[in-house]
Amino acid sequence: MASHQIPQDIRLAHQRLFDDLSRRMDLLRDNKAERDAFIGQVSDFIAKARDSVDLTNMANFYWLTDTVSTWQLLISGVLGVSKSFDVISPPKTFYNLGVQGDLINDESIRRTLNEISYYLSESRRGERRKRLLMDIFGIDIRSTPDESDRDWLHAEEYFAFDILRGELDLCTFAVPSVFSALSRVWLRDVVQLKAYDIWKDQKGRRYPSQLSEMQNDYKEALQWFYKRASSANKCTHIAGAANALIGYLSSEYLEDGSHRIRKGGAMYNSLVRRKAHRCWEMSGERDEGKNWRYAEYFVKMFYDNVFSAILAEAESSRKEARQKMIEAIKMSEDKATVVDCFEASIIVYFIDDIVIAG
Repeated sequence: MASHQIPQDIRLAHQRLFDDLSRRMDLLRDNKAERDAFIGQVSDFIAKARDSVDLTNMANFYWLTDTVSTWQLLISGVLGVSKSFDVISPPKTFYNLGVQGDLINDESIRRTLNEISYYLSESRRGERRKRLLMDIFGIDIRSTPDESDRDWLHAEEYFAFDILRGELDLCTFAVPSVFSALSRVWLRDVVQLKAYDIWKDQKGRRYPSQLSEMQNDYKEALQWFYKRASSANKCTHIAGAANALIGYLSSEYLEDGSHRIRKGGAMYNSLVRRKAHRCWEMSGERDEGKNWRYAEYFVKMFYDNVFSAILAEAESSRKEARQKMIEAIKMSEDKATVVDCFEASIIVYFIDDIVIAG
């Protein structure tokens, strides 16, 4: 069994810091100067421990990584300060059975497996110790507001992904709250989720070695969306779904009578502004006027034609409107995609006989 070889002065320094935190917890929380000084002492202790501890020993490696993560937890949970320390590289024995010229034999395999087993066991014990510390100090580790916002954003992205790929059928719950959620997610972000699936399924766990590989995955994922647009089961034959969409478009975007985009006003300006910002964000184009004109052209091209593409009586009118919407979708690729998933869902679920060539 692996054994600790931690210098006594390092162990004593660790215990003194822990005792100091327990004794002066309220003071350290309230007094910034005292708190900063204490965190500095912890940083110095960890730096000294790195230099003093033999990390070729698995037990020592675990002791130090557990100590570092424990202090990160205490500083964050008790003192309310986000503090991170450099990642500690594991000893080579974790990956290499032939240590210091030893032959790979039953004994070296047993020794390595023993060390890995010890490491896993200590990791589990370490997590239990951390939970105990959380109880002792009353630490409640919650997500920060920024983390909660990111979690919500990712949830909406996966929700939109499931709708566009048909895991969730939009025809069955076409309601304003769903349309609104879809409008907050960019199609590009969902296509990137699909690209990740392509990498995971076809290329195993090997990380792409070249940018071109990732670009090829993205292009393949984009072709997947184009294919979905032409092959998905449409909702146009379901009166409730089509009526819900037209009702939402009419209340949020379209003029009464003309069924074209309602120019001006808060909704129109917000929609164009968001897409113009997306142009800047994804392309780096600093000309605000150019970004605005591009976004406005896309909005008009798409929304001026969506009603006719779905409900025009003449097939020729529906076909012309569909073609203009396709041009808007394809054109957006030149600007790194300003299409949101509400617009993409209209293409997938409500536009009949649509073919988007790659």
